[in-house]
Amino acid sequence: MNITHQTTGNLIGIIKMEITQEDYEQQYQKELREHRRKAVMPGFRPGKVPVSIIEKKYGTTLLVEEVNKVVSSALENYIRDNKLDLLGYPLSRPVDKDIDFTRDRNFTFSFDIAFLPEINVDLTTFDPIEKYAVKIDDDALQPFIDRALEDQGEFIEKETIEAGDFLEVQIDELDQEGIINEDGISNNTRIEIADIADDSFREKLIGGRVSQSFNFDPLKITATPAAAAKMLGIDENEAENISGTFMMEIMKIEHYKAAEMNEDFYKIIFPNDQINTEEEFKERVRPEVKLYDDDDSKHIFARLAFDHLIEINDLQLPEEFLKKWLFANNDGQMSMEEIEKNFDSYQSGMKLQLIQDALMKKYPAISVSDHDVRTEIMNQFRRYFSASGEMGADDEELNKQLVMFADNYMEKHKKEVRRIHDQIYNERIADVMNQHVQQEVVEVTPEELKRKVAESFESNNDDDHGHDHDHDHTDSQQTEHDEEVQ
Repeated sequence: MNITHQTTGNLIGIIKMEITQEDYEQQYQKELREHRRKAVMPGFRPGKVPVSIIEKKYGTTLLVEEVNKVVSSALENYIRDNKLDLLGYPLSRPVDKDIDFTRDRNFTFSFDIAFLPEINVDLTTFDPIEKYAVKIDDDALQPFIDRALEDQGEFIEKETIEAGDFLEVQIDELDQEGIINEDGISNNTRIEIADIADDSFREKLIGGRVSQSFNFDPLKITATPAAAAKMLGIDENEAENISGTFMMEIMKIEHYKAAEMNEDFYKIIFPNDQINTEEEFKERVRPEVKLYDDDDSKHIFARLAFDHLIEINDLQLPEEFLKKWLFANNDGQMSMEEIEKNFDSYQSGMKLQLIQDALMKKYPAISVSDHDVRTEIMNQFRRYFSASGEMGADDEELNKQLVMFADNYMEKHKKEVRRIHDQIYNERIADVMNQHVQQEVVEVTPEELKRKVAESFESNNDDDHGHDHDHDHTDSQQTEHDEEVQ
């Protein structure tokens, strides 16, 4: 056997393989003997059919099979041993002359190949990229403090209604005489003054007191039939056709009062710290608030670094080879005309995949395995069971069940599994980019960072850098070819 390869153009070449009878004869004869052992033919005892008859009947088919096996194995070994980084896998070329397996015993085959382009994924060589650092001054801190005060507030019961209050009300449907209809709609519920859509009715409520009643039209004082249905405790379809008058009796009036900045509040927010003053509280909150902005900053930086990675790797791929490869690799689902029509899109996706694969080869920590996804799903189940009090940290029985839950989930929820996979991948690539790419720190306000986040989100939608890593077209060791060498 003699195998050689040569470069014939930009990123393309040919592998030539010369197969002699010696390369396949031993296995070919073995297969003939095996067929003879199993053969049953009239006039011959089982296993005693002459080899010449077996060869006449099965020889050509067996020869084609054995030659194909030799070619496939030799091609794979040659690519591996010569460390050829190929794009896709070799494509059989038309033979120079017709092959006659009934006559020929030596064969020559040729394969078109394409080489992977050089890709610079050494992140340490990049020019510095802007990394946004948020300065959390007191003005930036205040919204978070206000939210914490609001979260730790309480409802205060009061006598008269004011704007912003919450009401517990008894609602009853009235009959034509204005009397409560015992068979009509009745519901005890809670409403917020601010949610009332009708200005005149909202103003009528202001100043009202407990036990006071007000007549109203549900569809008029709510914004939508859905809101009316929620207030009345009925189905939305029923609410669309509601008519008549209803009465609302005020059962309780409450106002939500935010917590006050004092030592009790500080202790609730940071139970393990000794905080005595507002200034001490702000200094304690500041790094906590910064964590959220730092995470946004980290991912924006990764996006900018990845954009730069694509920009400096303006890959020029062998288009004619790729078109042939796509046609041979699509199982008859696309015609060559369809491939030509959509080739720009295919090529863009291929370039992105090549860069991602090269990046993962350089930085293996980016890669995400099924084990990683399963572990994350198990952790999600574990957090759920722990929060619900159904398991403790050392509950071995439930820990064993988590494996079963995760495997079942992965089998049934492929889309969610892909989302988790991409989430892990995005986090890992952000970590690698932030670790290896030089940073030019630019100080911004929280509002400026929010704008940067929005811009990055819009850019992601316009030019999606999707992370689908299951394609075969960049596997340099993939040499499988389904065509028979004939």
